[in-house]
Amino acid sequence: MYSTSESVDHCGHRYGPLHIEMKRKLNQMDDVIRNISLLFNQSNSSSLLIVIGDHGMTQQGDHGGDELNEIETAMFIYTNKPNYFSLSQKNEKTVSQIDLVPTLSWFLHILIPFSSLGMMITDIIPLEQRYFSMKLNFEQIEIYLKHISFTLPLSDKLQELRSNLHTIFISFNRERNLTMIENLFNEFKFELQTHFRLQWSTFNIFRIIIGLILMLISCLIFILIYLKSFIMLINHRNMIFNISLLLMYFIISFSNSFIINEAMCLYFLLQTIILINKMKILKKFLLSLLLFITRAFLICREEQLPYCIDSIWLVKKFSDTSDYFLSFIAAIVWLIILILTCNYSYFLPYISYISIVGYWFNIPHTLSIYYVSIMIQICFVLLNPSRFDKLIYSILIFVVGYRFSFVIFFQYFIYYIIFNDNNQSVSLLLSILADYFFYATGHQPVLSQIRWTAAFPTLNSSINIYLSLIINSLIVRGIFIIIETFSGQILNVIFIRKMYQKKYQTELFKKILIIDCFKLMITSLSVFILRRHLMLWKIFCPRFLFQLIGFIIKWLFVFLTTKL
Repeated sequence: MYSTSESVDHCGHRYGPLHIEMKRKLNQMDDVIRNISLLFNQSNSSSLLIVIGDHGMTQQGDHGGDELNEIETAMFIYTNKPNYFSLSQKNEKTVSQIDLVPTLSWFLHILIPFSSLGMMITDIIPLEQRYFSMKLNFEQIEIYLKHISFTLPLSDKLQELRSNLHTIFISFNRERNLTMIENLFNEFKFELQTHFRLQWSTFNIFRIIIGLILMLISCLIFILIYLKSFIMLINHRNMIFNISLLLMYFIISFSNSFIINEAMCLYFLLQTIILINKMKILKKFLLSLLLFITRAFLICREEQLPYCIDSIWLVKKFSDTSDYFLSFIAAIVWLIILILTCNYSYFLPYISYISIVGYWFNIPHTLSIYYVSIMIQICFVLLNPSRFDKLIYSILIFVVGYRFSFVIFFQYFIYYIIFNDNNQSVSLLLSILADYFFYATGHQPVLSQIRWTAAFPTLNSSINIYLSLIINSLIVRGIFIIIETFSGQILNVIFIRKMYQKKYQTELFKKILIIDCFKLMITSLSVFILRRHLMLWKIFCPRFLFQLIGFIIKWLFVFLTTKL
C-alpha cells in the first residue's frame, strides 16, 4: 500500500521548518507512524513500513534548489519481523533516493525499471536474500549499460569493477564470501553513480552565460535598429502601464506553479489589459466574452489533475450523428472565415475547404482532391509568397479538425475588434494573444501532449498511391504537426497582415518583435537560474523549447511575407 501526506509540505511552505506549527504537524505524523507500527505488532503477518520524505526545505520553507538542506531528508524503516535487518555498525547511514527504486522493486516483487541507476540498499535486505538481490540489480544495470555504451563511454575503473562483478555473479560461490561481494558491489555502485552524475548533472555555465549575453545583445540591436518603434512602445504616457504588464508576464517564467497554470495566467492578464485600456464598453464586453468562451477549449496538464477537468465535448467520443452535426457547424465556421479572409478570385482555398468538408462526411476521393489542391497552392506560393497565408488556411482546415476550428473563428473576431479600436497597448496585447491561443487551440508545452494525429490524418483513408508517397513523408508530416501546434502564432501574423492598416504593419511588427525577443531571453534566463530545480526537465525546459520554436516559426513567417 502506498500513501502520501502533503500536510508537512504545506505547513513548511507556509510557516517554515522552525515554526511551532511545524512542530505540531510533525508530532501528528509521529502519532500516525506510531499507530501504524502498533497495528503491525498486533498483526500475525509480516509487514514492512518505509517512511521517506521526497525533499527537504530551506529555513524559509522553500525547496527545489541544490542546497544540502533541500536535497537531504529522513528515511524511517520498521518491520514487525524480528532480526529482519542486518545493519552495519555505523550510527548513521546515508543513501541516495535513486537507490530506493531497485530496493522497493525487490520488496514489491516487480522488475527494476530499465533506465534506473539505483543500486540495492543492501543493509535493509535480509542476509539470505542479499546475494540474489545484488545479482538481479547488476543484471538490470548491465542491460542498461550495454544500451548506452555507444554514446556514453565508461571509465577504466568502472569497466574493471563491472567485469569483476560479472565474473563473480556467474561463477562465484556466494556463501564463501558475501561480505567481499557486497563491498565490491557498493564500490561499483559509488563509481557508477559518480560517473553518471558528472555526465548528466553538469552545466557549462560559461557557454550558457555567453548565450544569454548574445541574446541580450540581439535584443539591444533590435532596439537600436527599431529605435523609433521602441520609443513608441514605451512612450511616456503608457510607459508605466506597459512595463508593469511586461514584468507581470515575464515573472511567470520563474515559477513552476505559474507555468503549469500559464493558460489561465495569460487569460486573466488579457482580461486585465482589456479592462484597463480605453475602449468603448461594448467592445470591452465583446472581447471579454469571446475570451471567456475560448476558455472552454483549454486542456489540462498532468500536474493539474484532478482539480482541472477537460471540457466534456473535447474528450468525449461522440456518436456518428453528433460528429456529423459538429462537422456541419465547423463547415459553416470555416466558410465564414474563408469569406472574410480570402478573395473569391483565388479559389484554391475554397477547393481545399470543399474537399475537406467532403472528407468529414466520408465522401470518397475528396482527400486526394484536397492534396492536389495543396500541392498546386505550394507552387503558387513559390511564385508569389504573399499567398502563403491562403496555403496556411487550407492546411489548418485539415490538421486542426472541426472541434478546434471554433477557436480560430473566435480568434478572428477578437483580432477584428482589437484592430478597430485605438488600443494603447496593441503590440503587447497581440504578443500575449499569440501565446494564449497556443493554449486555446488545445495545446500545452509538454511533449506528451503534442497532437501527433495531425501527422497521420490519412491512416484510415484511401488516397492515390502516388499522393500517399508524398503525403506520408516525414517532411510533410512534420510540417502538419508544426502548423497545427503553432497555429496560434501563425494566425497572429496572418490576422495582423489582413486586418491592420498596411502602412502601420511594419511598425507594429517591430514592436512585437522587441517584446518577443525579451520574452524569449527572460525564459532562457529562468531556465538558467532554475537549472537545479526539481521540475527543470518536466516544466521549464519544455516550455523554453516550445517558446523558442514558436518564436522561430512566427518570425520566419513574418520575414517571408513582410519586409521589416
